[in-house]
Amino acid sequence: MILEDSFLLEEIESLKRRFSDSSLPLGCAWDFDKTMINEDSFYILVKESLKDQPLKAFLLGFLFPFVIFFLLTLYLILGRLAAKSGILWLVTVGHPKRRIPSFIHKWCKPCQSLFYRDFMNILPLLKDLHVLVITGSGHFWVRNILKSKGIPFNQVIGTSMKFFMGGVVFVGPQCVGPEKVVRLKNKNHYKWIMAFSDHSADIPLLQIAVNKYFINPKLRCLYHVRNFYSKTSPSPVSLLFWKKL
Repeated sequence: MILEDSFLLEEIESLKRRFSDSSLPLGCAWDFDKTMINEDSFYILVKESLKDQPLKAFLLGFLFPFVIFFLLTLYLILGRLAAKSGILWLVTVGHPKRRIPSFIHKWCKPCQSLFYRDFMNILPLLKDLHVLVITGSGHFWVRNILKSKGIPFNQVIGTSMKFFMGGVVFVGPQCVGPEKVVRLKNKNHYKWIMAFSDHSADIPLLQIAVNKYFINPKLRCLYHVRNFYSKTSPSPVSLLFWKKL
């Protein structure tokens, strides 16, 4: 079912009234990239870091075949998260350890202008809910983006990071797919009335919620959602097509 913004507002109010006598606090779970914001925050971080470090960008471009070989080797041997760690390490290495967090914060600043207009419109209705943001991106920068934008949230769960050989890398497993439910240790402490994502990999997360929403889903996402819920009628999933600010 495709929902208009005004109907979503009414549906949220209806859900809150419906479960107002629940013995558990009410909660809603959110993916971050392309769900709250319209881009991938990791992509923004890398792009802005290279703009901020022209000499490093030049060197990486000059050594491009070796960089690709390095990242491809990481991907083939250790997997996708290792390759992303390689990219994160390349853009952060060479800075003093104590200053790297402030650099990451600066590089992610453009994300503050990428929140969906429709997401901002429903914020007032979330103020009395437990707002969980659970993402495959780095928990550190997602938390900073939300705080800098003034987005109310109670908890951020994301992929962990650590300092390694002069830079920053991810620490696995990545917080995606079924891993999100594994990380959600307080799953039974709340009545999850809503869950939002843009990707079919988050179906396990959406399964914990009463109402399930996919935001601007791609055709591949719709295909997997249709197959997963093919025996359920009517479909328990709503589609939201949100606009940029």
